[in-house]
Amino acid sequence: MKFRFLIIFCCIASFINTDLLSQPVIKKKQTQSINKILGMQDNKNSYNDIAEIINYIDDIYGDVYKQLDSGKKITLYFGPAHGKDDTERWRGITTNRVGVTGLPEEHYSMIYSRKLYNLLVQNKFIDIAASDEYRKVLEGRSDSYHYMKFRDVCNNAKDAGAFMVIEMHMNNVAIFQKADGLINMPGIHMARDNAGRKMLINIRGSYSGFLTLYNKYDAGGFSRQYALNIRDTLVKKGYKANSWDYGAVADDRFTYYLNFPISVIYECGFISHPEEEKKLTDPGYIDEMVRTQYNMLLKTFNDIYGIDISGDELKVRPREYQSGIELLKLARLAIYFIKNADTQGANMAVKAMRKYYNSKTKDSINYYASIIQTINNSEYYYNKGIKYRKKRRFNKARAYFVRAKNSISRKSLYSGYRNKYGIAIYGN
Repeated sequence: MKFRFLIIFCCIASFINTDLLSQPVIKKKQTQSINKILGMQDNKNSYNDIAEIINYIDDIYGDVYKQLDSGKKITLYFGPAHGKDDTERWRGITTNRVGVTGLPEEHYSMIYSRKLYNLLVQNKFIDIAASDEYRKVLEGRSDSYHYMKFRDVCNNAKDAGAFMVIEMHMNNVAIFQKADGLINMPGIHMARDNAGRKMLINIRGSYSGFLTLYNKYDAGGFSRQYALNIRDTLVKKGYKANSWDYGAVADDRFTYYLNFPISVIYECGFISHPEEEKKLTDPGYIDEMVRTQYNMLLKTFNDIYGIDISGDELKVRPREYQSGIELLKLARLAIYFIKNADTQGANMAVKAMRKYYNSKTKDSINYYASIIQTINNSEYYYNKGIKYRKKRRFNKARAYFVRAKNSISRKSLYSGYRNKYGIAIYGN
């Protein structure tokens, strides 16, 4: 009898949807907006991906105090600035990122990175993750490392359970053009565009000053607050902020920002500017700048979470940040949907973000709203093309598909849509 019951039970179990049983568990209770997004997922892979995003944000950013109180640490992933290529030459040389004295950007970056690393590792609440090769550089055991793609930096950071990605860089001549440091003066000079092609450019002034590039996709606001804290403190100390957004720049150009929730790049100054290059090599100048980067990181944890990790004991001044966590989740989900050309999901996520619209969040929410507007506009052209294609008016359809593709930029964020429109234009 027991054997017969076991057979019947196994037969019933075989009819249960194994996809449902294999779905990852959402570890914490979610808001109505998140649950609504989860409920619309009818694909196992997309559900798994979204669950992973939500769980990561809850685990890493959700309750930092509780994690620290239980003995865990805040992990920062330290990415390398450029590095050597396959020919064992510094990319600072091969891509013209050199200073007045002819030294590559990596030379300066190592000096600053080591000083910041030494401050960070002394904090009992912070842990540093890095590639094995670059950790040797940070520890002063090596003066050589190789270039790592942004994609790999982000993947490594995620595998390490990192809170934030940081990189230490130096600037050169202009924001978008690269030229030899010896010619950083007004006039017509040989420079290179973003693709590395040589070009003549009229450099109208000498570029100088520090800036911090922060993750524009970070809707929670940590990256921005950190950059502003660095800028305000360094300016008070007499350091010159670069004219580009006065030293705190919201950047969205690289996958470095797109593929990881919180990240910053320190651009400490222009090594191509003769006077600034001298300052950038002065030990006192270096110490003060790096210490500011470190202290402002601690201040930002206090500003955002109400957590003081500057001493041996963890001090807490409770601060509400649940809305920031929710915005961070919704923003990451919006990015996921956009990368997969899921217009419905992207619109739903950004619409939910608007519930948290206030003076502190409006810039970030408006930015995502502008992204959605771009997508909806391109999808309008695409859907018009689909209608004409059904009517067998192929030339007209193709014209609308081309308009759809031309209406979005080449940022990696829109890669899913570019592929979708490309297939409509050219076929598989």
